[in-house]
Amino acid sequence: MRSTSPPGMRFLGNIATKQLCLFSTIADARETFRNGLSGGVTCPCCDRHAQIYKRKLNSAMAISLIWLVKYCRTGEQWAHFPSLAPAALVRTNQLSTLKLWGLIERKPRGENDKGKHSGYWKPTESGRAFADETLEVPSFMMVYNDQIQSASPVNVGIRECLGTHFDYDDLMTS
Repeated sequence: MRSTSPPGMRFLGNIATKQLCLFSTIADARETFRNGLSGGVTCPCCDRHAQIYKRKLNSAMAISLIWLVKYCRTGEQWAHFPSLAPAALVRTNQLSTLKLWGLIERKPRGENDKGKHSGYWKPTESGRAFADETLEVPSFMMVYNDQIQSASPVNVGIRECLGTHFDYDDLMTS
């Protein structure tokens, strides 16, 4: 025997889910959606999961940035990261996240480029300063839909991001 759904809920099998009333305003739907982002919420319009994610600046990002800075110091303005960087760095898929801190810039896609993006990146002035230990940045960013919602109040340098497993001096000279 099935019980009656509580107000604002409906049963799907044995799972009760929130359902917006058909008469809710768009403003109500947006407010409900935004209020649920921190823990994760299902969009009432498209049924996709949405959440604010914490993106911490990690060692793979730091090593990728060091590689990019060193490569671009050879006289190249842009680096095609997927084909030029060491395979271990490419596999981490962490380089593009550095754009949240403004440490790298993606080359705009050209007319003849295939795919979603060009694959070319370069460090920004801030990226070079961070790699050269003259700039600290927030240790993490809170991100929704590739947009920064907030930043850590605590700043870190590149050595802290590398942790104890990597030697900054060795990375910069190799």
